[in-house]
Amino acid sequence: MINLEHISISDACQLIAFLVHQRCPEFKPAYRRILDDVALASRVKANLAINPPTSHLEFEVSAQDGAVRIRGRVSRVEEIEEVERVARETPGVREVDVSELVPSVHV
Repeated sequence: MINLEHISISDACQLIAFLVHQRCPEFKPAYRRILDDVALASRVKANLAINPPTSHLEFEVSAQDGAVRIRGRVSRVEEIEEVERVARETPGVREVDVSELVPSVHV
């Protein structure tokens, strides 16, 4: 785990790539795609964290070849649109799936 409070996402990705390369000098394209997916998901999550309307929410974000899936709970239905907007504005995102993002039920 890398604490992103003290290192940029770009630097964290470079660090991970360096460590993987040290352990596996024959860095295969499949590994690069996996790192790219992790980096994209991290950028989306970071953008959601610094966006005031979504910063209080917690999500699970995953990515595969530019397609991002966001799961979790929101306080209001309107927040789903904001989450999707922020994700779509993240460079590298081709598609956003928020179908598993649901409003919390208050009893």
